Amino acid sequence: MVLLKAIKATSTHDTRGKSVGHWPTDSLAQIGTRVNPEKPLLERWPEWMDLRTLQMYAKTSDRTIRVWIHLPINPLPASQVAGGKILVKRSRFDTWLEAHPFEAIDSIDVAGVADEIMNQFRKAA
Repeated sequence: MVLLKAIKATSTHDTRGKSVGHWPTDSLAQIGTRVNPEKPLLERWPEWMDLRTLQMYAKTSDRTIRVWIHLPINPLPASQVAGGKILVKRSRFDTWLEAHPFEAIDSIDVAGVADEIMNQFRKAA
């Protein structure tokens, strides 16, 4: 295990001479996370991530992650430890995210959904 800031100094360069770094090494170095550079990229991320690390992993904002955690239906599984710190297990996040595939608005039968809701109201009345 080595501190990422030491790895960052050994970054590679593209054909224009611009540093391309060692993703996700550069991102994790910002928060001082320790990783084994011999592991595959996915395994370089810690298994339990705080919200700041999860932001970098998911490439999304803190607010979006907090909204996902507090969804009334199928929220993102998270744990809160002493002191209020919220942690998310990487494997659970990956599974949760895969369960939410993108659906184009054209693929949703809006009329069918509306009819089903109206039928439920009629049955209740």
